[in-house]
Amino acid sequence: MSSKDYLTRYFQQLGEVIAAVAGFREKKKYALALDEINQVMHTWFNISESDLDEYSANEFCNLLFQLPSANFEKEKSIAELLFQKAITFHGMNKRESSIESAKKSIALYKSIDLKSGSFSIEIQHRIVELDKLLSGAYLA
Repeated sequence: MSSKDYLTRYFQQLGEVIAAVAGFREKKKYALALDEINQVMHTWFNISESDLDEYSANEFCNLLFQLPSANFEKEKSIAELLFQKAITFHGMNKRESSIESAKKSIALYKSIDLKSGSFSIEIQHRIVELDKLLSGAYLA
């Protein structure tokens, strides 16, 4: 299987996960959304919920960038899953949990932006959304 086929399948599966999480959130089935995110984080990236709780945003970011993936695809996926987790907690009115996930997500996105050497409107958009979430101005 070529790397292009692998990446196509990978992003298709990630898109399906994000769609499922958004569907759970829309139906206010927040626990299912969080379970899906946690399961993917553990299965795909070997990151448990306790691993996330153990590290600050900067420590977590530094840990992931010790061995960065090609084009930062792994780091982008984790940042997106953490964003999804943050907005799920936001929907549950769990501000502290939302902020912790948002801090990790924005740290990853900013590091990817800095290290990639290229401009990504998608990453810039996520950073703006996360800034709004952290400042309390986010509207879901």
